[in-house]
Amino acid sequence: MQNGSDATYQLTIGSVNGFNGAVSLSVGALPKFIGATFNPATIPASGNSVLTLTTKKQTKTGTATVTITATSGALSHSTTVTLIVQ
Repeated sequence: MQNGSDATYQLTIGSVNGFNGAVSLSVGALPKFIGATFNPATIPASGNSVLTLTTKKQTKTGTATVTITATSGALSHSTTVTLIVQ
């Protein structure tokens, strides 16, 4: 992505073994000048959300690993995506 632009990732959350709790989504620490939002940030036991990563013009070029975590009560699962800023 270019400095000062957005990148979007679609997340699909699936239910396993009858799980039916609400799932909250979050991201770990981000480099300076990069923001993140989920739409929606909380979903039912299964569904979709869109993560939008926004950079400012001041964002340094390079790669950043973004950790996405889905949490429901004491349960959590994390995955990563790589953001490349040019």
